[in-house]
Amino acid sequence: MLARPGAREQLIARIDDGDAHLRTLIRLVLAWKHDNRVPVSSYYLETAVIRQALRQPSFNLLWDLCWLFEQTAQDDLMNLPDLSSPSQVQRVRAADTLGRRIEAQVPLDAAAAHARAAVNAYLDDDRGTVDARLTALFGGAVSAE
Repeated sequence: MLARPGAREQLIARIDDGDAHLRTLIRLVLAWKHDNRVPVSSYYLETAVIRQALRQPSFNLLWDLCWLFEQTAQDDLMNLPDLSSPSQVQRVRAADTLGRRIEAQVPLDAAAAHARAAVNAYLDDDRGTVDARLTALFGGAVSAE
């Protein structure tokens, strides 16, 4: 197994480039996972956030969250390359079994729908709906302010 201690932190620091936006997005996604008891590996979700950040520059935290949930749901929690490994041949699994992966797909699909509804409400300047969608997404643990 190839490993480089500290490589993941260096990758995150390079992508974040001083604004800590990536770390904030990672914390939000992990809060969603824990608050909703979603059986997905935290390392997997962190890897998905990093992959999203490398694919598309940050635009807005709400948009980034939406795109992340939508892409991860669309990909059916497929194995991801470990972007911090030297060869990127190592894969990161969402869950230890297929059953857990299938179980996690339901809350992930719901998260993608809530995040998209929040973005749409944001575009319509409907603050009440944005708050309601984020409350549904995070179980009341996060405010839109």
